[in-house]
Amino acid sequence: MKRSSSPVSLSSSRTSLSSVESRSGSWVKYLPPDASSPQCVPNLSWSCLRNFLFPVEALFLLGMFVYFYFSISYRQYIFQHIARDSTDRINETETSICLNQTYITDLTNSTTFVAIQSHVNLISMETEIIYLVLSGIVSLLLGSVSDVVGRKPVFVIVFAGMILTSISQIFIVYFDAPPRLYLIPAFLFGISGGHAALIGLVFASVSDMTASKKWLTFRMGIVEAALTLAQGTSAPALNEWIQNSGCNFRPTVWLMLSITVLAMFFLIPFPESKAKDPADKDHSNWDRFSRIFSGFKVFLQPSSIGYSKWWRLCCVLCVVVLEIITLIGLDQVLEYFLHNEPLQWGYTRIGYYKAIAAFSRGACLLFLLPILIILKFSNLVICLIACVFAVVTSCMIATVRANWEMYVAGVFGGVSFITFPAIRSILTELVPSQNLGAVFSITASLQTLISIGSTVLYNEVYHPQANIKGHTYHAGTMFWIAAGFWGATIPILLLLLLCRPRKSLRNAEKRGLLEESERTSDYSSLAYSVNNG
Repeated sequence: MKRSSSPVSLSSSRTSLSSVESRSGSWVKYLPPDASSPQCVPNLSWSCLRNFLFPVEALFLLGMFVYFYFSISYRQYIFQHIARDSTDRINETETSICLNQTYITDLTNSTTFVAIQSHVNLISMETEIIYLVLSGIVSLLLGSVSDVVGRKPVFVIVFAGMILTSISQIFIVYFDAPPRLYLIPAFLFGISGGHAALIGLVFASVSDMTASKKWLTFRMGIVEAALTLAQGTSAPALNEWIQNSGCNFRPTVWLMLSITVLAMFFLIPFPESKAKDPADKDHSNWDRFSRIFSGFKVFLQPSSIGYSKWWRLCCVLCVVVLEIITLIGLDQVLEYFLHNEPLQWGYTRIGYYKAIAAFSRGACLLFLLPILIILKFSNLVICLIACVFAVVTSCMIATVRANWEMYVAGVFGGVSFITFPAIRSILTELVPSQNLGAVFSITASLQTLISIGSTVLYNEVYHPQANIKGHTYHAGTMFWIAAGFWGATIPILLLLLLCRPRKSLRNAEKRGLLEESERTSDYSSLAYSVNNG
Protein backbone atom coordinates (compact mmCIF):
# COMPACT_ATOMS: atom_id res chain seq x y z
CA MET A 1 0.00 0.00 0.00
CA LYS A 2 2.80 2.33 0.80
CA ARG A 3 4.56 1.75 -2.48
CA SER A 4 1.39 2.15 -4.52
CA SER A 5 0.83 5.62 -3.07
CA SER A 6 4.36 6.84 -3.54
CA PRO A 7 4.06 7.70 -7.24
CA VAL A 8 1.04 9.81 -6.43
CA SER A 9 2.95 11.65 -3.74
CA LEU A 10 5.86 12.20 -6.06
CA SER A 11 3.59 13.46 -8.82
CA SER A 12 1.68 15.81 -6.57
CA SER A 13 4.82 17.18 -4.95
CA ARG A 14 6.43 17.84 -8.30
CA THR A 15 3.26 19.42 -9.58
CA SER A 16 3.29 21.72 -6.57
CA LEU A 17 6.92 22.57 -7.19
CA SER A 18 6.13 23.22 -10.83
CA SER A 19 3.58 25.83 -9.83
CA VAL A 20 6.13 27.41 -7.49
CA GLU A 21 8.75 27.40 -10.21
CA SER A 22 6.38 28.98 -12.71
CA ARG A 23 6.00 31.99 -10.42
CA SER A 24 9.58 32.31 -9.19
CA GLY A 25 11.59 30.96 -12.11
CA SER A 26 14.44 29.49 -10.02
CA TRP A 27 13.17 26.99 -7.41
CA VAL A 28 14.15 23.88 -9.39
CA LYS A 29 17.22 23.47 -7.20
CA TYR A 30 14.97 22.21 -4.39
CA LEU A 31 14.12 19.10 -6.39
CA PRO A 32 15.96 15.92 -5.36
CA PRO A 33 18.71 14.85 -7.80
CA ASP A 34 17.21 12.79 -10.59
CA ALA A 35 19.43 11.33 -13.30
CA SER A 36 16.63 11.70 -15.84
CA SER A 37 16.43 15.44 -15.25
CA PRO A 38 18.51 17.82 -17.41
CA GLN A 39 19.31 19.76 -14.23
CA CYS A 40 20.92 16.79 -12.47
CA VAL A 41 23.92 17.22 -10.20
CA PRO A 42 27.07 17.07 -12.42
CA ASN A 43 28.68 13.61 -12.36
CA LEU A 44 30.37 11.18 -14.72
CA SER A 45 27.16 9.47 -15.80
CA TRP A 46 26.43 9.54 -19.53
CA SER A 47 23.07 11.24 -18.98
CA CYS A 48 24.82 14.25 -17.44
CA LEU A 49 27.96 14.24 -19.58
CA ARG A 50 25.88 14.57 -22.74
CA ASN A 51 24.70 18.02 -21.62
CA PHE A 52 28.32 19.22 -21.71
CA LEU A 53 29.62 17.22 -24.69
CA PHE A 54 26.69 18.06 -26.97
CA PRO A 55 25.50 21.56 -25.96
CA VAL A 56 22.42 23.06 -27.55
CA GLU A 57 24.50 26.13 -28.50
CA ALA A 58 26.51 24.00 -30.97
CA LEU A 59 23.33 22.69 -32.59
CA PHE A 60 22.00 26.24 -32.81
CA LEU A 61 25.25 27.39 -34.43
CA LEU A 62 24.93 24.77 -37.16
CA GLY A 63 21.27 25.50 -37.80
CA MET A 64 21.63 29.28 -37.97
CA PHE A 65 24.72 28.97 -40.18
CA VAL A 66 22.54 27.10 -42.66
CA TYR A 67 19.79 29.74 -42.38
CA PHE A 68 22.12 32.72 -43.01
CA TYR A 69 24.02 30.84 -45.70
CA PHE A 70 20.78 30.05 -47.53
CA SER A 71 19.54 33.66 -47.22
CA ILE A 72 22.73 35.13 -48.66
CA SER A 73 22.98 32.46 -51.36
CA TYR A 74 19.56 32.94 -52.90
CA ARG A 75 19.75 36.76 -52.81
CA GLN A 76 23.11 36.80 -54.59
CA TYR A 77 21.95 34.18 -57.09
CA ILE A 78 18.81 36.17 -57.91
CA PHE A 79 20.76 39.44 -58.37
CA GLN A 80 23.52 37.97 -60.52
CA HIS A 81 21.14 35.86 -62.63
CA ILE A 82 18.80 38.77 -63.46
CA ALA A 83 21.67 41.24 -63.98
CA ARG A 84 23.52 38.80 -66.26
CA ASP A 85 20.43 38.11 -68.37
CA SER A 86 19.78 41.84 -68.79
CA THR A 87 23.34 42.74 -69.80
CA ASP A 88 23.67 39.72 -72.09
CA ARG A 89 20.54 40.70 -74.01
CA ILE A 90 21.69 44.28 -74.39
CA ASN A 91 25.34 43.69 -75.26
CA GLU A 92 25.08 40.20 -76.76
CA THR A 93 28.05 38.95 -74.71
CA GLU A 94 28.18 36.31 -72.01
CA THR A 95 29.19 37.80 -68.68
CA SER A 96 31.28 35.53 -66.42
CA ILE A 97 32.17 37.97 -63.64
CA CYS A 98 30.35 39.28 -60.56
CA LEU A 99 28.34 42.29 -61.66
CA ASN A 100 27.90 45.49 -59.63
CA GLN A 101 26.21 48.86 -60.10
CA THR A 102 29.14 50.54 -61.86
CA TYR A 103 29.62 47.70 -64.35
CA ILE A 104 25.92 47.48 -65.19
CA THR A 105 25.53 51.27 -65.48
CA ASP A 106 28.56 51.54 -67.78
CA LEU A 107 27.12 48.86 -70.07
CA THR A 108 23.59 50.27 -69.98
CA ASN A 109 22.40 53.29 -67.97
CA SER A 110 21.12 54.20 -64.51
CA THR A 111 17.49 53.63 -65.46
CA THR A 112 18.24 50.05 -66.53
CA PHE A 113 20.08 49.31 -63.30
CA VAL A 114 17.20 50.67 -61.21
CA ALA A 115 14.81 48.42 -63.18
CA ILE A 116 17.10 45.41 -62.54
CA GLN A 117 17.28 46.15 -58.82
CA SER A 118 13.50 46.54 -58.61
CA HIS A 119 13.04 43.14 -60.29
CA VAL A 120 15.56 41.60 -57.87
CA ASN A 121 13.78 43.13 -54.88
CA LEU A 122 10.43 41.73 -56.05
CA ILE A 123 11.61 38.13 -56.45
CA SER A 124 13.66 38.25 -53.22
CA MET A 125 10.61 39.56 -51.41
CA GLU A 126 8.40 36.77 -52.77
CA THR A 127 10.92 34.10 -51.76
CA GLU A 128 11.35 35.62 -48.31
CA ILE A 129 7.62 35.86 -47.70
CA ILE A 130 7.02 32.21 -48.64
CA TYR A 131 9.37 30.77 -46.07
CA LEU A 132 8.65 33.41 -43.44
CA VAL A 133 4.89 32.77 -43.56
CA LEU A 134 5.29 28.99 -43.46
CA SER A 135 8.00 29.09 -40.80
CA GLY A 136 5.93 31.41 -38.63
CA ILE A 137 2.78 29.28 -38.86
CA VAL A 138 4.43 25.86 -38.50
CA SER A 139 6.59 26.95 -35.55
CA LEU A 140 3.40 27.80 -33.63
CA LEU A 141 2.52 24.11 -33.64
CA LEU A 142 6.02 22.65 -33.26
CA GLY A 143 6.84 24.67 -30.13
CA SER A 144 3.74 23.43 -28.32
CA VAL A 145 4.36 19.87 -29.55
CA SER A 146 7.86 20.01 -28.02
CA ASP A 147 6.30 20.76 -24.61
CA VAL A 148 4.50 17.40 -24.87
CA VAL A 149 6.77 15.00 -26.80
CA GLY A 150 10.12 16.65 -26.00
CA ARG A 151 12.51 18.97 -27.85
CA LYS A 152 14.66 16.40 -29.66
CA PRO A 153 12.01 14.90 -32.01
CA VAL A 154 11.06 18.39 -33.16
CA PHE A 155 14.73 19.26 -33.78
CA VAL A 156 14.85 16.24 -36.12
CA ILE A 157 11.88 17.58 -38.12
CA VAL A 158 13.50 21.01 -38.52
CA PHE A 159 16.86 19.71 -39.74
CA ALA A 160 15.24 17.15 -42.05
CA GLY A 161 13.55 20.09 -43.77
CA MET A 162 16.90 21.87 -44.10
CA ILE A 163 18.38 18.82 -45.84
CA LEU A 164 15.54 18.82 -48.38
CA THR A 165 16.05 22.57 -48.87
CA SER A 166 19.75 22.02 -49.61
CA ILE A 167 19.04 19.27 -52.13
CA SER A 168 16.48 21.36 -54.02
CA GLN A 169 18.90 24.31 -54.13
CA ILE A 170 21.56 22.09 -55.73
CA PHE A 171 19.19 21.26 -58.60
CA ILE A 172 18.35 24.95 -59.17
CA VAL A 173 21.99 26.06 -59.30
CA TYR A 174 23.26 23.17 -61.45
CA PHE A 175 20.49 23.57 -64.01
CA ASP A 176 20.85 27.39 -63.99
CA ALA A 177 17.13 27.59 -63.28
CA PRO A 178 15.14 30.86 -63.27
CA PRO A 179 15.33 32.72 -59.93
CA ARG A 180 11.62 32.25 -59.21
CA LEU A 181 12.20 28.51 -58.76
CA TYR A 182 13.83 29.41 -55.44
CA LEU A 183 10.26 29.41 -54.15
CA ILE A 184 10.60 25.59 -53.94
CA PRO A 185 13.47 25.46 -51.40
CA ALA A 186 11.83 28.39 -49.60
CA PHE A 187 8.66 26.31 -49.26
CA LEU A 188 10.58 23.27 -47.96
CA PHE A 189 12.51 25.41 -45.49
CA GLY A 190 9.36 27.00 -44.11
CA ILE A 191 7.09 23.94 -44.00
CA SER A 192 9.53 22.18 -41.65
CA GLY A 193 9.56 25.07 -39.18
CA GLY A 194 12.70 26.81 -40.38
CA HIS A 195 14.63 29.24 -38.24
CA ALA A 196 11.56 30.35 -36.26
CA ALA A 197 11.00 26.86 -34.88
CA LEU A 198 14.73 26.44 -34.28
CA ILE A 199 14.97 29.67 -32.27
CA GLY A 200 11.96 28.79 -30.12
CA LEU A 201 13.23 25.26 -29.45
CA VAL A 202 16.74 26.36 -28.51
CA PHE A 203 15.67 29.03 -26.05
CA ALA A 204 13.14 26.66 -24.49
CA SER A 205 15.92 24.07 -24.11
CA VAL A 206 18.19 26.61 -22.45
CA SER A 207 15.41 27.51 -20.00
CA ASP A 208 14.90 23.79 -19.30
CA MET A 209 18.56 23.29 -18.39
CA THR A 210 19.37 26.54 -16.54
CA ALA A 211 18.13 26.65 -12.95
CA SER A 212 19.82 29.93 -11.98
CA LYS A 213 17.56 32.85 -12.76
CA LYS A 214 20.44 35.29 -12.32
CA TRP A 215 22.58 33.71 -15.05
CA LEU A 216 19.79 32.68 -17.40
CA THR A 217 20.26 35.99 -19.22
CA PHE A 218 23.95 35.23 -19.71
CA ARG A 219 23.22 31.70 -20.96
CA MET A 220 20.79 33.19 -23.47
CA GLY A 221 23.53 35.66 -24.37
CA ILE A 222 25.77 32.70 -25.24
CA VAL A 223 23.03 31.41 -27.54
CA GLU A 224 22.77 34.84 -29.17
CA ALA A 225 26.57 34.84 -29.54
CA ALA A 226 26.28 31.52 -31.38
CA LEU A 227 23.78 33.21 -33.69
CA THR A 228 26.15 36.10 -34.41
CA LEU A 229 29.02 33.64 -34.94
CA ALA A 230 26.88 31.80 -37.49
CA GLN A 231 26.12 35.07 -39.26
CA GLY A 232 29.74 36.23 -39.08
CA THR A 233 31.16 33.01 -40.53
CA SER A 234 28.50 32.32 -43.17
CA ALA A 235 28.88 35.74 -44.82
CA PRO A 236 32.65 35.66 -45.50
CA ALA A 237 32.59 31.93 -46.28
CA LEU A 238 30.02 32.39 -49.03
CA ASN A 239 30.89 35.87 -50.31
CA GLU A 240 34.61 35.10 -50.60
CA TRP A 241 33.77 31.89 -52.44
CA ILE A 242 31.38 33.65 -54.82
CA GLN A 243 33.79 36.50 -55.55
CA ASN A 244 36.80 34.26 -56.26
CA SER A 245 34.80 31.89 -58.46
CA GLY A 246 33.40 34.64 -60.67
CA CYS A 247 29.91 34.15 -59.20
CA ASN A 248 29.87 30.42 -59.91
CA PHE A 249 27.36 29.16 -57.32
CA ARG A 250 27.77 25.43 -58.00
CA PRO A 251 30.55 24.65 -55.50
CA THR A 252 28.94 26.73 -52.74
CA VAL A 253 25.68 24.79 -52.48
CA TRP A 254 27.44 21.62 -51.31
CA LEU A 255 28.64 23.26 -48.11
CA MET A 256 25.07 23.93 -46.98
CA LEU A 257 24.15 20.27 -47.52
CA SER A 258 27.23 19.13 -45.61
CA ILE A 259 26.40 21.29 -42.58
CA THR A 260 22.80 20.04 -42.41
CA VAL A 261 23.93 16.40 -42.58
CA LEU A 262 26.48 17.11 -39.82
CA ALA A 263 23.70 18.57 -37.66
CA MET A 264 21.62 15.42 -38.16
CA PHE A 265 24.50 13.25 -36.93
CA PHE A 266 24.93 15.65 -33.97
CA LEU A 267 21.32 14.98 -33.01
CA ILE A 268 21.94 11.24 -32.47
CA PRO A 269 23.69 11.62 -29.08
CA PHE A 270 22.06 14.99 -28.37
CA PRO A 271 20.33 14.93 -24.94
CA GLU A 272 16.64 15.59 -24.37
CA SER A 273 16.35 18.75 -22.26
CA LYS A 274 12.65 18.43 -21.42
CA ALA A 275 12.30 16.35 -18.25
CA LYS A 276 9.48 13.82 -18.33
CA ASP A 277 6.49 14.58 -16.13
CA PRO A 278 5.54 11.47 -14.09
CA ALA A 279 1.94 12.63 -14.18
CA ASP A 280 1.86 11.96 -17.94
CA LYS A 281 1.47 8.26 -17.24
CA ASP A 282 -2.01 8.93 -15.92
CA HIS A 283 -3.00 11.11 -18.87
CA SER A 284 -4.75 9.87 -22.01
CA ASN A 285 -3.53 10.66 -25.51
CA TRP A 286 -6.30 13.25 -25.81
CA ASP A 287 -5.09 15.00 -22.64
CA ARG A 288 -1.57 15.19 -24.08
CA PHE A 289 -2.93 16.53 -27.38
CA SER A 290 -4.98 19.20 -25.63
CA ARG A 291 -1.86 20.41 -23.80
CA ILE A 292 -0.40 21.41 -27.16
CA PHE A 293 -2.70 24.43 -27.20
CA SER A 294 -2.24 25.41 -23.55
CA GLY A 295 0.56 27.83 -24.44
CA PHE A 296 -1.88 30.05 -26.31
CA LYS A 297 -3.79 30.72 -23.09
CA VAL A 298 -0.87 32.77 -21.80
CA PHE A 299 -1.51 35.34 -24.53
CA LEU A 300 -5.28 35.03 -24.97
CA GLN A 301 -6.40 34.52 -21.37
CA PRO A 302 -4.92 37.18 -19.05
CA SER A 303 -6.16 35.44 -15.89
CA SER A 304 -3.89 32.44 -16.66
CA ILE A 305 -0.83 34.42 -15.53
CA GLY A 306 -2.49 37.40 -13.81
CA TYR A 307 -3.34 40.77 -15.30
CA SER A 308 -0.26 42.43 -13.79
CA LYS A 309 2.04 40.09 -15.68
CA TRP A 310 -0.15 39.99 -18.77
CA TRP A 311 0.09 43.69 -19.62
CA ARG A 312 3.86 43.54 -19.06
CA LEU A 313 4.00 40.56 -21.42
CA CYS A 314 2.15 42.59 -24.07
CA CYS A 315 4.65 45.44 -23.67
CA VAL A 316 7.57 43.03 -24.01
CA LEU A 317 6.05 41.63 -27.20
CA CYS A 318 5.72 45.17 -28.58
CA VAL A 319 9.42 45.73 -27.97
CA VAL A 320 10.25 42.42 -29.66
CA VAL A 321 8.12 43.30 -32.69
CA LEU A 322 9.74 46.73 -33.13
CA GLU A 323 13.23 45.28 -32.85
CA ILE A 324 12.55 42.49 -35.33
CA ILE A 325 10.94 44.86 -37.85
CA THR A 326 14.22 46.73 -37.87
CA LEU A 327 16.72 43.88 -37.89
CA ILE A 328 15.04 41.57 -40.38
CA GLY A 329 14.14 44.35 -42.79
CA LEU A 330 17.64 45.83 -42.84
CA ASP A 331 19.20 42.41 -43.24
CA GLN A 332 17.19 41.89 -46.43
CA VAL A 333 18.67 44.92 -48.19
CA LEU A 334 22.02 45.46 -46.44
CA GLU A 335 23.85 43.44 -49.11
CA TYR A 336 22.43 45.69 -51.83
CA PHE A 337 23.18 48.84 -49.80
CA LEU A 338 26.85 47.86 -49.43
CA HIS A 339 27.19 46.55 -53.00
CA ASN A 340 25.79 49.70 -54.62
CA GLU A 341 26.55 53.40 -54.20
CA PRO A 342 27.77 55.19 -52.13
CA LEU A 343 30.17 52.41 -50.99
CA GLN A 344 30.12 49.88 -53.87
CA TRP A 345 31.87 47.12 -51.97
CA GLY A 346 32.72 43.78 -53.53
CA TYR A 347 31.38 40.56 -52.06
CA THR A 348 34.69 39.83 -50.33
CA ARG A 349 34.68 43.11 -48.42
CA ILE A 350 30.98 42.69 -47.58
CA GLY A 351 31.79 39.29 -46.08
CA TYR A 352 34.62 40.69 -43.99
CA TYR A 353 32.46 43.58 -42.81
CA LYS A 354 29.77 41.18 -41.64
CA ALA A 355 32.41 39.12 -39.86
CA ILE A 356 33.68 42.20 -38.01
CA ALA A 357 30.15 43.28 -37.09
CA ALA A 358 29.37 39.76 -35.87
CA PHE A 359 32.57 39.66 -33.81
CA SER A 360 31.55 42.94 -32.16
CA ARG A 361 28.12 41.52 -31.32
CA GLY A 362 29.64 38.33 -29.93
CA ALA A 363 32.12 40.28 -27.80
CA CYS A 364 29.30 42.39 -26.35
CA LEU A 365 27.22 39.28 -25.58
CA LEU A 366 30.09 37.32 -24.01
CA PHE A 367 31.89 40.12 -22.15
CA LEU A 368 29.78 43.28 -21.81
CA LEU A 369 26.58 41.43 -20.88
CA PRO A 370 28.05 39.45 -17.92
CA ILE A 371 29.72 42.64 -16.67
CA LEU A 372 26.33 44.37 -16.60
CA ILE A 373 24.83 41.34 -14.81
CA ILE A 374 27.61 41.37 -12.19
CA LEU A 375 27.02 45.10 -11.70
CA LYS A 376 23.35 44.18 -11.01
CA PHE A 377 21.86 46.01 -13.97
CA SER A 378 18.30 44.80 -14.43
CA ASN A 379 17.20 43.26 -17.72
CA LEU A 380 15.10 46.34 -18.49
CA VAL A 381 18.06 48.68 -18.02
CA ILE A 382 20.18 46.43 -20.26
CA CYS A 383 17.49 46.67 -22.94
CA LEU A 384 17.40 50.46 -22.64
CA ILE A 385 21.18 50.73 -23.08
CA ALA A 386 21.04 48.50 -26.15
CA CYS A 387 18.20 50.44 -27.79
CA VAL A 388 19.96 53.79 -27.34
CA PHE A 389 23.05 52.38 -29.05
CA ALA A 390 20.85 51.00 -31.85
CA VAL A 391 19.32 54.43 -32.53
CA VAL A 392 22.77 56.06 -32.74
CA THR A 393 24.09 53.30 -35.00
CA SER A 394 21.17 53.61 -37.44
CA CYS A 395 21.74 57.37 -37.71
CA MET A 396 25.46 56.81 -38.35
CA ILE A 397 24.79 54.38 -41.23
CA ALA A 398 22.12 56.65 -42.73
CA THR A 399 24.74 59.36 -43.23
CA VAL A 400 27.71 57.11 -44.11
CA ARG A 401 29.93 58.25 -46.98
CA ALA A 402 33.33 56.68 -46.29
CA ASN A 403 34.37 53.07 -45.72
CA TRP A 404 35.76 53.69 -42.23
CA GLU A 405 32.46 55.21 -41.11
CA MET A 406 30.66 51.98 -41.99
CA TYR A 407 33.17 49.90 -40.03
CA VAL A 408 32.82 52.15 -36.98
CA ALA A 409 29.04 51.88 -37.15
CA GLY A 410 29.28 48.08 -37.45
CA VAL A 411 31.42 47.81 -34.31
CA PHE A 412 29.38 50.39 -32.39
CA GLY A 413 26.14 48.61 -33.24
CA GLY A 414 27.25 45.39 -31.53
CA VAL A 415 26.01 46.74 -28.21
CA SER A 416 22.42 46.75 -29.48
CA PHE A 417 22.36 42.94 -29.54
CA ILE A 418 22.50 42.54 -25.77
CA THR A 419 18.81 43.43 -25.75
CA PHE A 420 17.77 40.02 -27.12
CA PRO A 421 18.92 37.73 -24.26
CA ALA A 422 17.65 40.30 -21.77
CA ILE A 423 14.19 40.51 -23.33
CA ARG A 424 13.92 36.70 -23.52
CA SER A 425 14.95 36.40 -19.89
CA ILE A 426 12.13 38.79 -19.02
CA LEU A 427 9.73 36.43 -20.82
CA THR A 428 10.75 33.52 -18.55
CA GLU A 429 9.81 35.64 -15.53
CA LEU A 430 6.31 36.29 -16.86
CA VAL A 431 5.15 32.86 -18.10
CA PRO A 432 4.75 29.41 -16.51
CA SER A 433 7.74 27.09 -16.97
CA GLN A 434 5.62 24.26 -18.39
CA ASN A 435 4.65 26.48 -21.34
CA LEU A 436 8.12 27.79 -22.21
CA GLY A 437 8.35 25.83 -25.47
CA ALA A 438 5.02 27.15 -26.67
CA VAL A 439 5.68 30.71 -25.54
CA PHE A 440 9.15 30.94 -27.11
CA SER A 441 7.88 29.41 -30.35
CA ILE A 442 4.85 31.72 -30.42
CA THR A 443 7.19 34.66 -29.88
CA ALA A 444 9.55 33.45 -32.62
CA SER A 445 6.55 32.90 -34.90
CA LEU A 446 5.31 36.41 -34.17
CA GLN A 447 8.76 37.75 -35.02
CA THR A 448 8.75 35.82 -38.27
CA LEU A 449 5.28 36.88 -39.34
CA ILE A 450 5.94 40.52 -38.45
CA SER A 451 9.18 40.39 -40.42
CA ILE A 452 7.10 39.75 -43.55
CA GLY A 453 5.80 43.30 -43.34
CA SER A 454 9.33 44.43 -42.58
CA THR A 455 10.64 42.67 -45.68
CA VAL A 456 8.03 44.37 -47.87
CA LEU A 457 8.64 47.75 -46.24
CA TYR A 458 12.41 47.85 -46.59
CA ASN A 459 12.46 46.35 -50.10
CA GLU A 460 9.99 49.03 -51.17
CA VAL A 461 11.81 51.85 -49.38
CA TYR A 462 15.31 50.91 -50.50
CA HIS A 463 16.40 52.67 -53.66
CA PRO A 464 19.96 52.70 -55.04
CA GLN A 465 21.62 56.07 -54.75
CA ALA A 466 21.20 57.65 -58.15
CA ASN A 467 20.20 60.83 -59.95
CA ILE A 468 17.33 60.11 -62.34
CA LYS A 469 15.60 62.86 -64.29
CA GLY A 470 16.86 65.51 -61.90
CA HIS A 471 15.69 63.67 -58.77
CA THR A 472 18.32 62.38 -56.34
CA TYR A 473 17.57 59.13 -54.45
CA HIS A 474 19.37 58.52 -51.14
CA ALA A 475 20.16 54.93 -50.19
CA GLY A 476 20.25 55.69 -46.45
CA THR A 477 16.55 56.54 -46.07
CA MET A 478 15.74 53.09 -44.69
CA PHE A 479 18.18 53.58 -41.82
CA TRP A 480 16.36 56.71 -40.69
CA ILE A 481 13.20 54.60 -40.55
CA ALA A 482 15.12 51.98 -38.53
CA ALA A 483 16.21 54.66 -36.05
CA GLY A 484 12.57 55.59 -35.57
CA PHE A 485 11.54 51.99 -34.82
CA TRP A 486 14.38 51.56 -32.32
CA GLY A 487 13.47 54.87 -30.70
CA ALA A 488 9.85 53.71 -30.25
CA THR A 489 11.03 50.93 -27.92
CA ILE A 490 12.52 53.37 -25.42
CA PRO A 491 9.25 54.81 -23.95
CA ILE A 492 7.82 51.26 -23.65
CA LEU A 493 10.87 50.09 -21.72
CA LEU A 494 10.74 53.19 -19.51
CA LEU A 495 7.08 52.42 -18.73
CA LEU A 496 7.98 48.85 -17.70
CA LEU A 497 10.86 50.17 -15.61
CA LEU A 498 8.74 52.74 -13.80
CA CYS A 499 5.83 50.32 -13.19
CA ARG A 500 7.81 47.28 -12.08
CA PRO A 501 6.82 45.74 -8.70
CA ARG A 502 8.39 47.34 -5.68
CA LYS A 503 11.39 45.56 -4.22
CA SER A 504 9.70 44.96 -0.88
CA LEU A 505 6.78 43.20 -2.58
CA ARG A 506 9.12 41.06 -4.66
CA ASN A 507 11.09 40.05 -1.56
CA ALA A 508 7.89 39.15 0.30
CA GLU A 509 6.77 37.01 -2.62
CA LYS A 510 10.14 35.26 -2.72
CA ARG A 511 10.02 34.54 1.03
CA GLY A 512 6.57 32.99 0.63
CA LEU A 513 7.70 30.92 -2.31
CA LEU A 514 10.78 29.78 -0.42
CA GLU A 515 8.69 28.54 2.50
CA GLU A 516 6.35 26.75 0.13
CA SER A 517 9.22 25.16 -1.81
CA GLU A 518 10.90 23.98 1.42
CA ARG A 519 7.66 22.36 2.57
CA THR A 520 7.08 20.62 -0.75
CA SER A 521 10.72 19.55 -1.03
CA ASP A 522 10.33 17.42 2.13
CA TYR A 523 7.47 15.50 0.52
CA SER A 524 9.29 15.35 -2.81
CA SER A 525 12.47 13.95 -1.22
CA LEU A 526 10.48 11.32 0.66
CA ALA A 527 8.57 10.31 -2.47
CA TYR A 528 11.81 10.21 -4.46
CA SER A 529 13.43 7.90 -1.90
CA VAL A 530 10.45 5.54 -1.73
CA ASN A 531 10.02 5.43 -5.50
CA ASN A 532 13.69 4.54 -5.99
CA GLY A 533 13.68 1.81 -3.37
